[in-house]
Amino acid sequence: LEDLRVEVEGIRADEPPRVYTVVNLKYIAFGDVKKEKLERAIKLSQEKYCSASVMFRRSGTVINVTYEINK
Repeated sequence: LEDLRVEVEGIRADEPPRVYTVVNLKYIAFGDVKKEKLERAIKLSQEKYCSASVMFRRSGTVINVTYEINK
């Protein structure tokens, strides 16, 4: 892994309180990265280590995760 970037897009409710209803995360990995290892790292970050992801999910926010590998 040479570099990792995450693009984030949030969609908020139209009416107050304008909470996030959907969050789209796109992980972009650079280097010789194995697909399986990246998928596992993303899964662990979303389900175990990222408190923001856990809070969003518990509040009903849909989190969509995609990734790409650039060698």
